[in-house]
Amino acid sequence: MRAMFTHLLAAMARSLSTQDMSLRQLAALHVLDQKQEMRIGELAEVLALPLPSASRLASEMVQRGMFIREEVATDRRAKVLRLSQAGRQLIDAISRQRVDEGNVALAAIGGEVGEMFNRVFDEMRSRGLSSVSGGDPAGDAKRKEP
Repeated sequence: MRAMFTHLLAAMARSLSTQDMSLRQLAALHVLDQKQEMRIGELAEVLALPLPSASRLASEMVQRGMFIREEVATDRRAKVLRLSQAGRQLIDAISRQRVDEGNVALAAIGGEVGEMFNRVFDEMRSRGLSSVSGGDPAGDAKRKEP
């Protein structure tokens, strides 16, 4: 199992390097993908960041085109974050890549355990679960950008 985790972590490091993205940025992308929208204070809490750091992180992701920042209708001082279409596409691509890398890592394990995990990953990919928020194949239809 250690070899599998090493392979997956190395693949993630390559992916982050290719995307020129930090681990914090990737974590923020995943959190926002799961939550659909959140305030910067919530992002700070989930990622255990001071509020100014979370605000800078959100600004970086907005500048990169990964997040959309909007005013809350009921409180114009508050801002809410959502994934942009580009952010969604990136998280979907990264998720698919992780499942593919998992298959490669599991192939090295071989035997019944490796075959079982490969079947699970193949099933996830065939249902679109590797790339859709919350494992819901209809998720993309629910997450339309205005």
